[in-house]
Amino acid sequence: MNRIYRNSLLFGTITALVCFAFYWGMTFVNPNPLGSRRPDVGFNLLFIGLAMWQLKKQQQGILHFYQAFSVGFLTNLWAAFLTGFFLYISILLDPTAFQAWLHEGQRLLLAQRETFDKILNEETFQAQLASLAQAKPYQVWLDELMFKQVAVVGMTLIGMILRQKGAD
Repeated sequence: MNRIYRNSLLFGTITALVCFAFYWGMTFVNPNPLGSRRPDVGFNLLFIGLAMWQLKKQQQGILHFYQAFSVGFLTNLWAAFLTGFFLYISILLDPTAFQAWLHEGQRLLLAQRETFDKILNEETFQAQLASLAQAKPYQVWLDELMFKQVAVVGMTLIGMILRQKGAD
């Protein structure tokens, strides 16, 4: 298995375990731990940087941007996939956090109704409320996959910093 895949799987798995541990810790201090897990994208960025640094080290200090981007993207994708999977299993075992997340989402939507009235018509607003009421646990997994892609911006910057100096 080549170094990019090996580093991506290793650091992605470590990232997912750290992110899930963060979520699990939040279950003790926050009634809505799913709503508080967004800061864990910082763990993704940290371990993406470590995966890139490790790859550069393995290649005697030579890292091209495409290699940095590849290892970063795959690390982030694998980490988000595994974290989502762990969250999904956790929700299936204890749906309390999922119910709190749905309730908080509905409360927020209703509390911000004036703001949403400016951008959504009544029919769309009601559809949003209904979709929250009918949400399924697998949507947390998909949400994790989608949200963590924001790390691509940071990953690109890290890759540019760590890449080999000179022509790529």
